[in-house]
Amino acid sequence: MAKRKGEHAKAVELWLEIVCDPKDGVHACEQLAIYYERQGKDLARATEFAQLAVAKLRRAASRSRDPYISARFARLEQKLQNRLKRLDAKRNDMAASLVPMTPLPSRRDAERMHKVQG
Repeated sequence: MAKRKGEHAKAVELWLEIVCDPKDGVHACEQLAIYYERQGKDLARATEFAQLAVAKLRRAASRSRDPYISARFARLEQKLQNRLKRLDAKRNDMAASLVPMTPLPSRRDAERMHKVQG
């Protein structure tokens, strides 16, 4: 409810409490990944929670023998893997935008280089 009301800080507190819960921990991790990607703008933290959700999901899937639950877990894992790919792409885009550009020579420098070469 806190998320729907726009109380993101309260929602984060609740999700952090639920992360260790064996039943709802995967959902809490997913919600924290979404929060840190969109609201917190912390892609590293979002990636950590998405990876934790995948690990928890795989652990839960290994204990289940129900084919319907296994199919549900597989869909959720695919969703989380897509989130991880998107986060990785965003991090790469941010890193590329931080690469310093080589400044173009000034007009005077260009004229000097032209005189030296010619």
